Amino acid sequence: MLLMRDRVPNSEAGAVRPAGSGVVAGWWGPGSMALVLYGLIAAGLALAISVKAQLSTAVIVAAALAELVLFFVAHAYADVLGERYEHPEVRLTERVDHAVRHDVVLLLGGLPVIVIFGAARAAGVGASVGADLALGLPVLLFGAFGYLSARRGRVSRRSAFVEGLAVAVLAAAVLLLKLLLH
Repeated sequence: MLLMRDRVPNSEAGAVRPAGSGVVAGWWGPGSMALVLYGLIAAGLALAISVKAQLSTAVIVAAALAELVLFFVAHAYADVLGERYEHPEVRLTERVDHAVRHDVVLLLGGLPVIVIFGAARAAGVGASVGADLALGLPVLLFGAFGYLSARRGRVSRRSAFVEGLAVAVLAAAVLLLKLLLH
């Protein structure tokens, strides 16, 4: 099923090609980067809240994974319903298949936070410090994403740096809120 949101311009003569028709066809397309970032946020918030409750590492990881899966299901469900409204002729099975394939990157986005936390805990680091390390990853990734997005839009390096810094500061606000909870 190829919906209009899944079409991206091709560099050759303004032609349109299906999104995700490259190396990672099927699950990477328009909006995928936003879903990756959304996964980072979802896992990071679950981690921050769970660590505050002073739960065991296994419970914290399970809670973060559960929240990530719930966010994925909720997002896929919203996509299925939204596509029904926009494209009533498309069958339910096709809409579900499309939503699951596209939204799976949300799960992939949250995994690095969970893996870093788990690795830190396995190395003997305390839960709070492990969470701080894991939540530092989204700050760096959001800043890099802000910078690269600005550069992709042909913004000067200086302006791109400012954009990246602004995005990183917003992401750091999540870490700061986590720290204030303790």
